Amino acid sequence: MPLLRALLGGVLAALLLASSAQAQVHLGRLRGPRAAQVRAALRRGLEGAGHTLAEETTQAAATVEGRVLRRRGRWRAVLELRATGSTAETKRVRAAARTPRALGARLARRVVAALAGAEEARAGAAPAEEQRRAVEDARRVVVGTFRGRGARQVREAVVSTFASEARVALVPRAELEASGEDLASAAGLRRGAAPLGVSAYLTGTVIRRGSRWSARVTVRSASDGSVVEEVPFRGRTLRALVGVVRRRGWERLGAAVLRTAPAASGAELGSEQEGGAVVNGAVGVPIDDPIEPAQSVESAQSAQSVESAQSVESAVPGRPNTLDLALVAHPFSRRLRYNDDLYGLLREYTLPFGPAVRLAVRWYPGALATAGWGAHLGVDLRWEQAFAIDSKRADGEVFPTRSRAWYLGLRGRVPLGRHEVSVGVGYGRHSFVIDSAGPSQPGRLNIPQVPGVDYRGLWFQAEARLAPIAGLRVVLHGATAVLFDLGGIGSDLWFPRAKAGGIDAGILLGWETPAGVELRLGWDVRRYFYRFDPEVGDPFIAGGAVDQYFGYTLGLAYRL
Repeated sequence: MPLLRALLGGVLAALLLASSAQAQVHLGRLRGPRAAQVRAALRRGLEGAGHTLAEETTQAAATVEGRVLRRRGRWRAVLELRATGSTAETKRVRAAARTPRALGARLARRVVAALAGAEEARAGAAPAEEQRRAVEDARRVVVGTFRGRGARQVREAVVSTFASEARVALVPRAELEASGEDLASAAGLRRGAAPLGVSAYLTGTVIRRGSRWSARVTVRSASDGSVVEEVPFRGRTLRALVGVVRRRGWERLGAAVLRTAPAASGAELGSEQEGGAVVNGAVGVPIDDPIEPAQSVESAQSAQSVESAQSVESAVPGRPNTLDLALVAHPFSRRLRYNDDLYGLLREYTLPFGPAVRLAVRWYPGALATAGWGAHLGVDLRWEQAFAIDSKRADGEVFPTRSRAWYLGLRGRVPLGRHEVSVGVGYGRHSFVIDSAGPSQPGRLNIPQVPGVDYRGLWFQAEARLAPIAGLRVVLHGATAVLFDLGGIGSDLWFPRAKAGGIDAGILLGWETPAGVELRLGWDVRRYFYRFDPEVGDPFIAGGAVDQYFGYTLGLAYRL
């Protein structure tokens, strides 16, 4: 008898599978850009799920048609799914993806799920009383704010994996936030969740460290605001991380969600639950936060505008970087010129080309522990060394020459979406010294007759880091200096009453790879301007001078 029952069960399962495989769908018109690619991917997905495509509407059990559009860099589609010859209201299936092919595959999965739900409803698989009880027993869940670079994609993956679970009813995030409560606190979460009967509140953080991506999803119970569990996800790339969340989201988060309890014990979910996850008696499959009850085309259209507003609201900026480490070649040129040289005794100086290297480190230690204002206060360090820049006089005499610069300061930044502005202040030193050509000898002029400079002072800086397109960075910076010391040029041997100031400006172009390595190319100018205020008896008489440096940047940076 057990063997006979097993054989009968296998035969029955095979018949049901064959019946499902023979279900015919008429794929109607898809309008919009790249509609042909989306349609082809949708067709492959439906055929792979065992459905056959009918040429005529009369031959199909259901008809699918809709439109494709592109918004905010993502491909989106809205399909209308209706049973042939049925007077039931039309269902809508929505999806979004980065490419038309991925969009078609995602639509296929959701159409198959919707068809399966409709088939179960027609077959009376679950009595009305059991469906009502299942809805009332479902945990009402709010997927809250996710922070960090790639947060929007990871949040959508969590919403998608929860939307297909009958034991979960998603509540729009905007409804909970409309309470005005501080959801980060236990008391605020209880007060905000009580009127909605919410059981679980999910938040998350996405972190990129080099080429590795990870996400940590926090599940909190609305009954007392406590953290039930913090669940990690990892991937080699952002796409891989999103895929892991989609495939294993419920497996890793479901047990924690089912351990939560609503904020108000004994709350009647009733009609509120019907707008969460049940559409025409079947569990819906939304792309983002659920919308209000979509029992009609008109309500679905109005809900689509709500969904668009929520998707804009959920696009949180990426996590600010913690470290910017750059090692670049920084060749430069120098030109020293005097104004109003009364007696023509001053020797001007030109360096056409001088090789140099620059190391720049910018570190925001607070970004390791917080996403608040503390994550945007950092330390700035730069060090530059020139080499092989010996100076040569017209008569062939060579003078050893050295140049070095460094800067140490503090910096604060303000993220503006993908862009960033920052200001800084710090102490800097920049020296350029030409030494004598050796011991003094009769008839030999062994001194360069060019004063050495050693600028020391405070620098006040401003910078804008722009991201016009993915991967490309444009950095504009400017600075001004208050100088305390000028070096040899301000001594009694040259210009004892010299006063000077400095300015610095430049542009930097960077191309960032997914591994966090950035190729940089830039140009900058630094200019020191003097006023000598000479008096009778001074060694040299001149009104002022300009000491100008042009620099060029080529190298690599690593951003974490």
